[in-house]
Amino acid sequence: RGISVWGLANPAKWPWALAFLGQCTNQAWQGNTEKLLEIAHRSRAGMSALNKRHSIEFDWRKPGKILLYSTANALATALRSMDFESQFGGRHQLLGAGECIEHEPALKGTSGKIAGGILLPDAEVADCNKFGRAIASILVNKLGAQINYGVRVSRIVQTAGRVKALETS
Repeated sequence: RGISVWGLANPAKWPWALAFLGQCTNQAWQGNTEKLLEIAHRSRAGMSALNKRHSIEFDWRKPGKILLYSTANALATALRSMDFESQFGGRHQLLGAGECIEHEPALKGTSGKIAGGILLPDAEVADCNKFGRAIASILVNKLGAQINYGVRVSRIVQTAGRVKALETS
């Protein structure tokens, strides 16, 4: 196994390839994982606050998510990753094959092998289309924003580190 990357004969792509390889270390993975978990926590808190403030209807729910593994070795490797993530607030629960099927009945009768899984109980889902439309409505009707479709943003106008306007084509 390995990674195949097409087009590396072009020297213009070499800086990207080197930067990519620089991220293929355990130290980079750990740093990136910590940052991604921070983003996830902040996003979850922000979404909750937004929904409390505006009571948006977009089929938001928290069913969790199961990551399935077909071999005991793959499951053990994933569990080590989850243990690392738990240092930064990532929650997970190890499930046996039967528990995976119990939690997600659609897996019953699957032809694929299930060695086990990891349940991420904090995973949330929603209807993205409904969410986008609701946010657009709040921006226009409650906050006085103007939404222009089919234009190109040429500049972001900032004051004191905050976006104040977008200059468009």
